[in-house]
Parts: sequence; structure tokens; C-alpha cells
Amino acid sequence: MPAIERDNLAGLIPEPVSREIFQGVVESSSVLKVGRRLPNMTSQTQSINVLDMLPIAYWVNGDMGFKQTAAQAWEKKTLHAGELAVIVPIPEAVLADSNYDIWGEVKPRIVEAMGRRIDEAILFGVGKPTIWRKGIVPTAADANMVVTATSDLFADIMGENGLIAKVEQNGYLPTRILSGISMRAKLRSLRDEVGNPIFLRSMQAAAQYDLDGIPLTFPMNGAWDESEALMITGDFSQLVFSIRQDVTYKVLTEATIVDPTTREVVYSLAQQDMVALRAVLRLAWEIPNPVSAYRSDLQTYSPFAVLQTTLLTEENFPKYALRADSFLDLLTTGRYEKDCLPEKAVEAVKMAECAIAEVCLNLEQAETQSDAAWRVQGEKVGNHSVQFRNSAEIIEQTKKQIQEIATHYLLRWGLLYRGCGCG
Repeated sequence: MPAIERDNLAGLIPEPVSREIFQGVVESSSVLKVGRRLPNMTSQTQSINVLDMLPIAYWVNGDMGFKQTAAQAWEKKTLHAGELAVIVPIPEAVLADSNYDIWGEVKPRIVEAMGRRIDEAILFGVGKPTIWRKGIVPTAADANMVVTATSDLFADIMGENGLIAKVEQNGYLPTRILSGISMRAKLRSLRDEVGNPIFLRSMQAAAQYDLDGIPLTFPMNGAWDESEALMITGDFSQLVFSIRQDVTYKVLTEATIVDPTTREVVYSLAQQDMVALRAVLRLAWEIPNPVSAYRSDLQTYSPFAVLQTTLLTEENFPKYALRADSFLDLLTTGRYEKDCLPEKAVEAVKMAECAIAEVCLNLEQAETQSDAAWRVQGEKVGNHSVQFRNSAEIIEQTKKQIQEIATHYLLRWGLLYRGCGCG
């Protein structure tokens, strides 16, 4: 049987469509669509210079005063090109059918598959090449840029210690929010004190999914994992990517395609009268993360913050709710259980209980470590340095967080007043 050469499939793989495929991959990937593209790479690796030390200006005293000198330093970060490939088997009988728009069927599948894998690797580190850096979510966790969702979603996102504030406190202004699709309903459900929807202007008009002027994107390519992140926000100009090789193609006619995990044969092209179209893309990404003039004192910082789902479950909530009640009893001197509380105050107590129960879970995890156990708090790449803090410090910080939660929910109701009466 004569081999099917590329020339025989010239109508199947037109060059303009190759460019269209690459553009489609970028559009299908929520990350690449909001990131910043650098010039194409000319080799497997490419270094970029990142500002690592800021100069300091000094006032000059008097006409003859000395002008002081200052240093400015850069470090190198390296882009490593990873290879992404997809193979699409096609029966020869389908190719022989001139009335069948085979390219119209193949193209969206290639775009979809590549866009999903790119997002999974960059956002969560799933399936990433070993030469690539950690994903955005693990990087944010290392920099303590994670907010755990509570019953007060508005405060989780917009509050002083919320998701957006986390990024701002690190010296960056968020440019985009990526979010799981379930958050659309949660945002639509938010109400103010009199019960009016916060994010809906009317029941007929489409909801404006912007938060503090920051547009939201809801990835729908299957890459989003809500168990890892409900929302990710940050300065996406700090996420850069570069292409080493645009999408290239090769037609396979006699190959045997095996499952990379089980090594079992999936297709035998020659025996099954099939051809396969293999598409390959090579790209790299990085977070340059230059030192910020706003927070140049930080050892570890990230331009991204993550809102994660609560760690509480129906099974473990009663245990941690009991601990939360003991904290509330101490902070309010037992006042929060009195029957004279108005309905809204009772609701505030319930919200405080849920938020503190979550903190109690984290506190328990810290308490299981002995004082001799240490956790890495920060790591700096240039002039490598590491900071540590022990579990006692974590416990004290967590107790402070409980006090802040109680103040946030209960202060307005007089429940933290140390005097007598209902407040």
C-alpha cells in the first residue's frame, strides 16, 4: 500500500490554518490570553534579567555636601521551553470522503486539548514538564498568599485581608481575576444588609462580573480545579511566556500509538487503515517577580493570590465548631448565647463561628508540631537565603486572627464589651 505523504494531505493542513491553530491555542488558554507574551525564543532556554535590588536616593546637606552612591542589582531567571504534543488519529475512509470537513472537526479538538494542558500546568502544576517552575497556586501558597473561603464571601474577596488586598500588600495591582464557574452563582447570591443583590443591577440585565473594576474570567476548557482554587487574582503582566516553536505538524501513517501510562497499544495505524496528525508546540513561561519599591523588605512575595475552598467538611465541622464556641465564649464572656440578641446579631455570631472553626482547624495543624519543628517562611533566589518560623509563632498569629474575626463580626453588636448586660 503506498504511503500517504504530506503532499497528499495538502488540503488538510494549509499553512494559514497552522497560524490559526496557534492563535486558537492562545485564545483557548485562559492563562496565555491574560499573560504577557515575550519575543519568540531562539534556543531551548532563554534568560531574562529581573530587578533584584532597588537604588536608594539621599538628600544632600548644604552646598558642599557629598552625594551618596547607591547600588542596583539584577538577577537572571531562565525560561525553559516545554514541549506539548497531541496526536489525532483519523481513519483513511474519512479522509477519502470529500464532502466531510475533516479539518473543521480536527482543529477545535487540537486547540481545546492544548489550551487545557497549558492552563493545568501553569495554574496548578498538573502534568507540567519537570524543567518548568511551580504553578501559580503552589507559588502563592509558598508566599502565604492564600485566603481560605468563609461564609462572608464579600470580605474574603474585597476586605482588608481579602484576596485583592493580599496582592496590593505585596506591591502589585490586580489586573484580572480567574475564577471557577461555581463562583458566578455565589456572586449573584450576595446580598446587602437589606437583602438587595450586590452584583445584580436587575433580574433582567446581565450580571457585570467585575470586582473593584477588575474583570473576571471563568475558564471553561476543563482545566480549572475548584478543590485547588476558587479564584486567582494578581498582576498578570508579571506572567510572561515565550514561544520556542509554533505549532508544527507531522502525518503518521504506519506508527503504533500506545498509552503512555499503561504502555498498551491504542491504535495500530497500518493495521487499522488510519493516519494520525501529530501537532507539537514548544513554549516556556515564568513569573519575573521583580523587587517592588512598595514592599522591598519582603523575602518572599508573589504577584498572585488564591482563594481556596474551606477545609471544613460536614464530618469534621462539629469538632471545630465546638472549639470556636469556646473561643467565642471567652471573647464575649458568654454574652453571645443570651436570648436578648436580635436576629441579625445571631446571624453574625453564626458567621463568626464558621470563620473561627476554619481557623481552629489550621491552629490544630500548627499545634501538632513541636516547638523544635520549623517551617520555611520565605526563600529568596538571588543571594540564596531562607527564613524560618516555629509553630509557636504560627499559633500566636492564628490566635490573633481569631480576635480579628470576632471583632469584624461582633463588635458592632456590643458582644465584645466587657461590662454587664446585653450590650
